[in-house]
This record gives sequence, structure tokens and C-alpha cells, in this order.
Amino acid sequence: RAVFKNDTAVIDAMVTAYSCEGEQIQVELLSDGVTMEKHIIDVTTRMYDGRVSFQWKGVVPGRHTLQVRILPVPRELTLDNNQAQVEVEVMEDVIKVLVSDDLPRWEFRYLVNLFKRDKHVEFEQLLFEPNDNARNAAPPSFPRDMAGWTKYRVVILGDVSPSQLLPAQQEMLRKYVAEEGGNLIVIAGQASMPAAFDGQPLGGMIPAT
Repeated sequence: RAVFKNDTAVIDAMVTAYSCEGEQIQVELLSDGVTMEKHIIDVTTRMYDGRVSFQWKGVVPGRHTLQVRILPVPRELTLDNNQAQVEVEVMEDVIKVLVSDDLPRWEFRYLVNLFKRDKHVEFEQLLFEPNDNARNAAPPSFPRDMAGWTKYRVVILGDVSPSQLLPAQQEMLRKYVAEEGGNLIVIAGQASMPAAFDGQPLGGMIPAT
């Protein structure tokens, strides 16, 4: 259901035909309504089952509809079962991730070590405590405009508090998910997440009571 940009997805389909012996069946692969590849199947038996395989290269990032379609044959009784489709998400070669937490908990350290070993992930850490910033440097902060959020493909929130993720930033995060197609992962904690966000913009996005 998902491939990285320039990777190849394999689409396998089973073709079943009854009373079509002697016919040639044309099977097509369409991507977003455009025909990409065709196969011709020779039906040799009255009750026929055959496998057809297509390869599709994900070039343009985003969600794509792939459709396998069979062209009608003479005297076909119904066309309702001549096609099937699936959606495939093409992701960037490198996914940019923001991983954040109040303290370097076990989950935070695990994810950082995991991302270091994944060539497809480029990540930034946002850790509030301990704050090792140099004197007079700006304290750690979540993005304060939409451009700051949308540069990430995935945002991971650990046990942060409303004083660290302000209501205005929460509202931008909500729009980042709902309107910009961003991905949000929340990891609960003992101090703040998720209970401290009850009644705030982030709280309405979390499936918890």
C-alpha cells in the first residue's frame, strides 16, 4: 500500500473467465485513469483462472489510484466485475521526522537510535529537559508557523505539556494534520500526555478520554 519514490510496486491479479474459451482477453493497468501497461491472455478452457502481474514505478509523491481493468469480450453477460482498484501512497525518498519529548525517556531514545540507522529517515530532536543550549540561545520550541510544521512528514509528540506546546501551536498542528496531510504520532506519558491537553486543540485530535 506504500512505496518510496522511484520504488516499484507489484500488482498481482487473478482473472477468472467462464465460457470464454478461444477468446483473447486484454488486461490493462491504469494509474489515476491513464493506461500504463497491457497484457493479453489466451483463454484455453471453459472455466479459466489465470494470474497476471504488473509493475508500477512510483514517481510522483502522493496517493495514487491503480486500477486493473479487463476490456469486454463479445456476448459478455455483465461488466460489473471487470475491474478492481487499490490506492498506493508514494512517499519521499527521505522522510523528515520531528521527535519530541520533555525528558529523554526510553521511547525517545529508542526512536532516535532507530532513525539513525534508517537511510530513509532524516530526523530532528526537540528535547526540553535537560536544556543544554548555550547561554542567551533561544529555548527549545515547537514550530510557530505552518511552514515550520509542513517541512516534516511525521511529528512525534512524547510527554510534552501545554506550556511547551502552546494552544496556537496546537491549532497549527491540527491544520497540519487535517488540511496539509501531515502525520501525527502521540506517545502517552505520566506527566502530561494526553490528560493535560483535555479541552485544548490537541485534545480534540487524541482518541482518548
